[in-house]
Amino acid sequence: MQVLSFQFFSACVASLIFLAPSLHALDATTALEVAPELSRKVVHLGTHKITYIRITPPQLPRMPVAPVVPAREPTAEELAAEEAYAAKIYEHLGLTCMVYVGTPTVTELTWWHEGKRHRAWSNADFRLLTQLGHLETETHVFSWFSFVSEAVVADIPVAERPAEFTLFSASDTAPEYYFEGTEADMIATANTLLSLDYMHAYYELHREQLATEHAQRMQDAALHEARGAELAKNSPKRPDTVIRFWKAPAAAPAP
Repeated sequence: MQVLSFQFFSACVASLIFLAPSLHALDATTALEVAPELSRKVVHLGTHKITYIRITPPQLPRMPVAPVVPAREPTAEELAAEEAYAAKIYEHLGLTCMVYVGTPTVTELTWWHEGKRHRAWSNADFRLLTQLGHLETETHVFSWFSFVSEAVVADIPVAERPAEFTLFSASDTAPEYYFEGTEADMIATANTLLSLDYMHAYYELHREQLATEHAQRMQDAALHEARGAELAKNSPKRPDTVIRFWKAPAAAPAP
């Protein structure tokens, strides 16, 4: 029985990938099944069996080539909008958010700017903002990538809770934040603080919607996890796999 090399097998797989988008699926399956078999190899992986069958190059049907539709020329208004967008100031922020869930919920925000670590404390629940990746104003485009983690305040011993928790109370309804640093630090990281200003303003305007969407994501995640556990517990036997392949023709030399 022939043992196939990785290079040879990779070439076969590449030919399948190349042809797959242009095939009539049912006709192609039939063509593969009736192609003369040259050799086969069976591999056992526990209770699962994989059969590799080398066949002669089959005559595979091709789908008609779709006509090329020329791209539409942008209008004057669209070009003007693109130019206005390109002229804006772009600011990107890598933000680490530690959300302390309690009454009130407090978020510790940290980021780096020119080699220095900065920190701020907010009473906005940044778990609600994980799907918000950028904001656009008349002059700026703010984008950020956030790492969000959480801890339950009640699980933290009182003596170990950050003193900054006392900056906020449960009666505080307007989202706000406190920046730790000197006036020089504020000037150095002014654009980051400006992005935080807009994030808190967005949070205030869309708080109810953000909370609803976050609750739905949590519910969907719980259902997905429960379904995964149920499938793992009662999963059917994995069917054996049959792979038919053939050697790809040699590529034509470059001119």
